[in-house]
Amino acid sequence: MKKVISLAMSFAAVALIFTSCGSDDETKPEAVTTTANISGIVKAATNDTLDDPRLPIQGVQIHASINMGDVALNYDPSFDYENRTFTATTNADGEYSLDVTAGNSPVDVTILGDDARLEVVLTDSTSEMRTFRVNTANVSVVGGQNVILDLEYN
Repeated sequence: MKKVISLAMSFAAVALIFTSCGSDDETKPEAVTTTANISGIVKAATNDTLDDPRLPIQGVQIHASINMGDVALNYDPSFDYENRTFTATTNADGEYSLDVTAGNSPVDVTILGDDARLEVVLTDSTSEMRTFRVNTANVSVVGGQNVILDLEYN
């Protein structure tokens, strides 16, 4: 009889161990995988001899930042969602294009750019180096949308 009770207790203990084992891994809520495009032209006043001194600038990095909680399919307020940054560099015409993660509902995107050290033509014979900055811009996007956002460095 002792063996039967001992065997039953052993089975109960093993069953308890297996049923109490759960995954301690934190699961990330699913995110939407659609995108939106933000593009535009970046300019700075780099030639004071022209009627419109604002010219396209090349080689500046533009960044778009979103919180992944904004695109989560099953948003969990207790989960610490990461901020994701997307980066593009302006081409010779000052153009940039960013494909950002978006969803079916509006997603807030913060746009900013790196500082730019550029030569500014003051007269036909003089110029100087200046540091330009762009103000942070905010835009809302939804999946499949194309947004034009021109930026001006000051």
